[in-house]
Amino acid sequence: MQYGWALESFEQDTEGVTARLVSANGDGRRTIRAQYLIGCDGAGSRTRRQLGIDLHEIDLRRMLVKELGLPRTAAMLARAFRATGERPMDGRIYLVHFTTSDRKIFQRFGGHVWHLQSPEGWTLISQNDGDTFTLHAPLGAGTDADRVDPRAFVHERVGRRFEMDVLVANAWTPRLTVADSYGRRGRVWLAGDAVHQVPPTGGYGMNTGVGDAVGLGWALAAVLRGWGTPGLLRAYEHERRAVALRNRGAAARHSAVRAAVKAAHRTTAHSERWSGTRARRRLGREITDLGNLENEALGIELGYRYDTSPVVCPDPDGRAPRQTMDEYTPSTWPGARPPSLLLQDGRALFDLFHPGFTLLRFADHDVTALIDAAAERTLPLEVVDVRDAHARTLYERDLVLVRPDQHVAWRGDTPPADPLHVIDRIRGAHQ
Repeated sequence: MQYGWALESFEQDTEGVTARLVSANGDGRRTIRAQYLIGCDGAGSRTRRQLGIDLHEIDLRRMLVKELGLPRTAAMLARAFRATGERPMDGRIYLVHFTTSDRKIFQRFGGHVWHLQSPEGWTLISQNDGDTFTLHAPLGAGTDADRVDPRAFVHERVGRRFEMDVLVANAWTPRLTVADSYGRRGRVWLAGDAVHQVPPTGGYGMNTGVGDAVGLGWALAAVLRGWGTPGLLRAYEHERRAVALRNRGAAARHSAVRAAVKAAHRTTAHSERWSGTRARRRLGREITDLGNLENEALGIELGYRYDTSPVVCPDPDGRAPRQTMDEYTPSTWPGARPPSLLLQDGRALFDLFHPGFTLLRFADHDVTALIDAAAERTLPLEVVDVRDAHARTLYERDLVLVRPDQHVAWRGDTPPADPLHVIDRIRGAHQ
């Protein structure tokens, strides 16, 4: 890995990609030749722009009203601003990333916390459970971000002055975007913020990007090692873009809830008089009604599946477990991540998975034909025998084939009738 260099342009042909790099100071230039180029170059991705791939962006306000069924938060916010005399927001957020040795900055909020969300709309995050924090807070419309004093900005919101070192301070605008394509241009592919951008509500940006890296990484490795086909790369886009769209919807929903909490807040909630007590109780009820899904969306974080993937063998029996934002149903339905558990002997089942494909065998079945089919295509496959009643119940089938990215590729109670067909499908040869 080399730091201090950026992509300037690239050209691809049938054999590979030629990338031209420029140094951070603009003085140096280099040319690199590679078989593939992966653009992980962020929201302003030069790679995506050169490929001519557009971003599809949704309007949070429109989604709020038409799709999410939540209150008309924009109107609520306008009323709240008129009542408080606050300057309306224009969508920008001001970020201050700082360090401090003061361990008491959270005391006025009831003790040590790691993620503090205020009714006024700002969020303070402990980054390392120590001395590093990040504040995100809405900017008033028309505010010149370059003239904001970051220290004063933090002190005003936290409610006390303290010593701090500002590492980064800048304005940014939340976006809800997913790229129209993740590549599909031969040897150049995209991952991470280059193909999806969401607000930090829920923390899905980095998680989705890491999922992209894993999904694209194993597909590329398979192609470069010869047992995978270009169909795996096309399947990467199919699988990961569906997850990005789902996660974008969840992040939008969480953002809408935060906006609704801010709209419901009144300055009287800070009063020590009877009106303050009433305002706090009312605000508490409204926050409770809106729910805490942002921090409890296990279905989004654990329950995503590649249901319609062209490199997953569909299950002919039963129906897929229901997918919701808030519920996670452990399952080995093809395309899902299998459940994590400790076996009776204390071993973690995931620790038994191999770098290639892993066939979990929970009962005595002759799988020689499947092993031979994998060997014929040079697909790496290891058989792991598990004799654990609880694990068998949780994994639902006697045989469960797990991909290198720990998603289920195939399952059955008997070996497949046409093992070569299964092997060819999971390596992308049927696309």
